[in-house]
Amino acid sequence: MRVPYYLCKTADCPRKNKMIKKDELEQNFVQMLKQVSPSPQVLNLTKAILMDVWQSRAENETKNITDSEKKIQLLQDQNQVFFDRVAKAKGNETIITGYEKRIESNNEQISKLKKESEKIKYSKDEFQTATEIVFDYLKNPVNQWDSGIFSKRRLLLGMYFEKKMTYHPETGFQTNDLPLILELTSNKNISKNTLVPLFNEATSYFTANH
Repeated sequence: MRVPYYLCKTADCPRKNKMIKKDELEQNFVQMLKQVSPSPQVLNLTKAILMDVWQSRAENETKNITDSEKKIQLLQDQNQVFFDRVAKAKGNETIITGYEKRIESNNEQISKLKKESEKIKYSKDEFQTATEIVFDYLKNPVNQWDSGIFSKRRLLLGMYFEKKMTYHPETGFQTNDLPLILELTSNKNISKNTLVPLFNEATSYFTANH
């Protein structure tokens, strides 16, 4: 009967080319997952505050879009005035050139404002879906790992461990460098300011993997 192993390939490791039983390492990995998983109470609190952060950001984005639309309309109105003045300039190239430069400058500003307004915005349903997926992985990491599905395991590793993990048969896995999303959700003293990065991280996970 053949027993699967992991083989160390780290160049400067004293255990290079030495093997560790697959079952042993993965059992230790599951135990480590249980230790770093945030409590359900903290996760629920974090999710509630995170949705509040999203609401505030959505309101700010709506205001910014409204302000941009007003600026665009003002610039378009200015251009119409300049067009009318060009028509009345009757061959005065100096005046016409001046108005054309103003129109060109306004058009550049209009284009910039439109691009900013057209950036992808997350609806409440889309963001809620993103956070549900992320928090399900945070709440049930062992279940995700035990599924055996490669895509789920890969996403789990990416969310929990941004850097490569190190393992030693005697000391186990090193978990000193946990990602921001775990550090925040493990902290009972959560504030909105600290959750803004978590908002960005949650949505980036969702868009990168779905």
